[in-house]
Amino acid sequence: MGYIGLIDCNNFYVSCERLFDPSLNGEPVAVLSNNDGCIVARSNEVKQLGIPMGAPVFKYREIIEKNNVRLFASNYALYGDISDRIMRVISSEVPALEVYSVDEAFVDLGGMEVDKLQSLAVALKEKIFRWVGVPVSIGIGRTKTLAKVASHIAKKFPQREGVHILEDELLEHKALKWIALGEIWGIGRQLRRRFSYYGAEVAWDFVMLSDSLIRKEGAIDALRIKKELLGESCFEIDSQPSKKKSISSTRTFTKMVTDKQELMSRISNFSVRCAEKLRKEHLCAYEVRLFVATNRNRQDLPQYFQSAYYRFLSPTHDSMYLASTVSNLVEQIYRDGFHYKRAGVIVSDLVDRDSIQLDLFSGTRKIKTDDLLKAWDRLSSTMGRNIVRLGSQYQSALSSKLRSPKYTTRWDDLLPIGKCQPDDSSE
Repeated sequence: MGYIGLIDCNNFYVSCERLFDPSLNGEPVAVLSNNDGCIVARSNEVKQLGIPMGAPVFKYREIIEKNNVRLFASNYALYGDISDRIMRVISSEVPALEVYSVDEAFVDLGGMEVDKLQSLAVALKEKIFRWVGVPVSIGIGRTKTLAKVASHIAKKFPQREGVHILEDELLEHKALKWIALGEIWGIGRQLRRRFSYYGAEVAWDFVMLSDSLIRKEGAIDALRIKKELLGESCFEIDSQPSKKKSISSTRTFTKMVTDKQELMSRISNFSVRCAEKLRKEHLCAYEVRLFVATNRNRQDLPQYFQSAYYRFLSPTHDSMYLASTVSNLVEQIYRDGFHYKRAGVIVSDLVDRDSIQLDLFSGTRKIKTDDLLKAWDRLSSTMGRNIVRLGSQYQSALSSKLRSPKYTTRWDDLLPIGKCQPDDSSE
């Protein structure tokens, strides 16, 4: 019998902040969204205060101030680097790894004997904390979905010490009779409502429904989830994930934008970010799409949503070319008199950079451009993102005072020796 493990970092963004500031341990800590408007990560202490995920800060300002909740702006450069370190530790201990998200990974434990799974999981958990400093929970089951269930139990019950194994059908059935249907991986809000109509409130109720009913209400994916919950593997470990189909850079603005030039410069940032992501993934894009939107929650203001599209003759990852093209798209769809709240750039129809066929006249120009972009990326990786910028890009005069330093990705932000005292506590 093969087993699959799910390694899930505990309150990952918060744990990254605590990693370099041990004084935050045991204190209520929350991490905010890009525009510092909503809470996207919470420590256990914040959860106990009743502040939900995604909560707007202004609605809970009184609770936050009364309980001295420490707020941090999202620091994705730091979180991404810590995530890479964790995944490298995991990959050194298991035969196959699927990085599911920035703070989760599935691992193949098919060759392990069941009586050795507990010691393996504990040793891996301790190694991640010792080498990286981030606490994790590990759930193990016969399928990916059961591993997710086990991980949820490992987090929910401290007596499990961060590890839970659904090693037989008896434990599986017990877990399914306890866990709410909405907590099951792949069962979103809409599906939960549909199956709740038939009395399915916990996972066990769901697996007791007929296959025909589940397929009718939730299509084939819901039926696969049922099979997974009953121990039949439908989702294999994918250690070589397929290339991305699209890449996007979008943002909800802190303040609505009415000036055309400011909107164009902000969108130029999105174009450059998409190009940087393309180069990091060794991809080029044939298509780019731009959208702009007003604030749909402001019924007192006129509403506007529009998008524009362009297809390149040859795929590109050139920041300058992409920004110039998107600027032309802004000219097409911009309208005076609107208060713009959200915008984004999406590149699609992606191809591998090394498989592109050059035309007769672009060879020399492309070599020069690629040399420039390589220098750009090299400077960004050593001196920090945005060290090289286009003149068209938006430069905010207000950098978030809530953002912690980029401790691991920027030389100027390296923590001095002795500043951070070791701490052995874990969540």
